[in-house]
Amino acid sequence: MKKKVTVILHDTVPHVGQKDEVREVAIGFFRNYLRPRGLAIIATLAEQERLKTKKARAVEEKTERIAEAKQEVQQTKETTLTFTKRAAKQEGHIFGSVTAKQIEEALKEQGIEHAQAKLLKPIREIGEHEISVDFGDGITGKVKVVIKAE
Repeated sequence: MKKKVTVILHDTVPHVGQKDEVREVAIGFFRNYLRPRGLAIIATLAEQERLKTKKARAVEEKTERIAEAKQEVQQTKETTLTFTKRAAKQEGHIFGSVTAKQIEEALKEQGIEHAQAKLLKPIREIGEHEISVDFGDGITGKVKVVIKAE
């Protein structure tokens, strides 16, 4: 009968478990593979308490991030970004383009820090555009972008 030991994984180990999970493994596997590579430690009561505290803190931080993101979504609904570019007189095409990075920088100037603009391709047309913005953790919003001719 193989001897087992309870461990806390510091990293994802294929066929064993995910990071920060408590697992029971063969003592030889721990001694010869997991411990030398820094992939796990023995799950003492103190280490298990530390892991619970770490997980609780992570949940709390995620809740705060989600609250901030929802607040920023509200800000983007009320925000209109205006860019002035040189344009062809009759066709309405601009010289150059407005990129996702430029939109993100303009949002940061408005106090919206965690936004990632989602563009399939840079905007090259004069007019009003509605752009999707990702705030992480599955939270998205829209921002209105107006491009005017010089």
